[in-house]
Amino acid sequence: MREPSRQELVIFSRQLGEMLRNGVNLTKSLSVFSNDPTPLGPFAKALLAQLDRGASFSVALERTSRRLPGALVALVRIGEQ
Repeated sequence: MREPSRQELVIFSRQLGEMLRNGVNLTKSLSVFSNDPTPLGPFAKALLAQLDRGASFSVALERTSRRLPGALVALVRIGEQ
């Protein structure tokens, strides 16, 4: 799996945020992304797999991408608490 570029991750973050703000739950949002033909599709599938194994979203992000800024993962972790 090719890891998404920073630009793709920016797009992912914005679109995911919009979906969540509009009441779409995280699992459904990631399911929508999992059909994307770009590297975001496999990225979203990998996140879903981590969530299915019981990981929190912040842990799933950490385990799935090395390109995500640590500050973003930290913000997600704070939001989870």
